[in-house]
Amino acid sequence: LARLALALSHADVLFIDEAHALPAATESALLALNDDLKVAVTEEKQVVLKSVVEHTLILATNRPGEVSKALRSRCHVFMFTEYTQRELIEIARNVARDKHLDVSPQALGVLARHSEGRPRGVARTIEAIARFCSANKITSADAADFLRSAGLDEQGLTRAQSLYIGFLRRAPTRRMSVERLAALLGLDAAFLVDEIEPGLLSRGFIDITASGRTLVQDPAAEPQTILTDGDDDDV
Repeated sequence: LARLALALSHADVLFIDEAHALPAATESALLALNDDLKVAVTEEKQVVLKSVVEHTLILATNRPGEVSKALRSRCHVFMFTEYTQRELIEIARNVARDKHLDVSPQALGVLARHSEGRPRGVARTIEAIARFCSANKITSADAADFLRSAGLDEQGLTRAQSLYIGFLRRAPTRRMSVERLAALLGLDAAFLVDEIEPGLLSRGFIDITASGRTLVQDPAAEPQTILTDGDDDDV
């Protein structure tokens, strides 16, 4: 952090992603950097404070509650809305163009829905299907075959997501704590929150409240599947 801060020029931006994962010592250093524009460095076995120029610090996180209150209180907090399906399709189209892939509109829609609302997921999926398909032209059938090969069911759910839904379905009130779900799945709760739940939330299958996770819409009742092999000309 000290090296980066000392290399800043006036009005530069210092961007830190996954801010909730910062060690306590780094958070303390950021507080000093913010309050006094100084960082501590070791020179000849002594710790000295060095001045830093005026700059903008941006912290990005999807777990703001895990950033210390002291650090949050010094920040302006901006909450971003989720990407729409149209925006995700446009991102998928741009990534495909950069990879010199001719992806049909319906295939773009299937792949965008599989991204679980994450642009990074869109890019990762497009890169993976490019390795999966030998041709540069990708149809909706190619996209569906690829997602099935990746272990998704007809509703576009991974095995872990399908098991998650099954446990909630069989619960007496269709509600369960994340800790109980994690134990049943043999996974840690943090993995459920980061990897399993976002896609279920974005599609309206579950709700998260203080009392636990609730199944609000059963995927088995959905009339339309995500892994459709429909006519690419229909989109």
